[in-house]
Amino acid sequence: MIFACALYPRDGHFLDLVRKEVTQQVARLAAHPSIVIWGGSNENEYAMQWFNLSRVNRDLYVADYVKLYLDTIRPSVLSSDPEGRPFVDSSPSNGLISSDLDGRSPLVKRWGDAMGDAPDYPQAPSWGDRHYYNYNADCEDPSTYPLARFISEHGSLSAPN
Repeated sequence: MIFACALYPRDGHFLDLVRKEVTQQVARLAAHPSIVIWGGSNENEYAMQWFNLSRVNRDLYVADYVKLYLDTIRPSVLSSDPEGRPFVDSSPSNGLISSDLDGRSPLVKRWGDAMGDAPDYPQAPSWGDRHYYNYNADCEDPSTYPLARFISEHGSLSAPN
């Protein structure tokens, strides 16, 4: 989706606009063969530890996050995609502990330790996905890569042209 590296509001007018935009864009893009998963945001779960506001008022910003990504964007995506592709609220993320595959169970997000306490929050190697950038490592040496279930974003220093 169109959200990256920031905190977003959850007022009704904004959420209505988001719902409309997401529904239109998913309908427009759903037939594209390269869409295998829908992502709600880029690094927004991780970004909550970057800003003093969200570190000081964690509960408020967690509520904002859940309202935008899990309560608004996720149902809009899932109801607009005829292929039923999976949705992740953010990348990287520690993912969900439970999901509502039956449509009746509550979603329980795996937030990890208190924000900022775990060194790899939200990039735990045991679940979810990770982003990995290491511009000093030998990209041909597999021992330089972190343990992860899935590395969804990767970067290394490129050779000069």
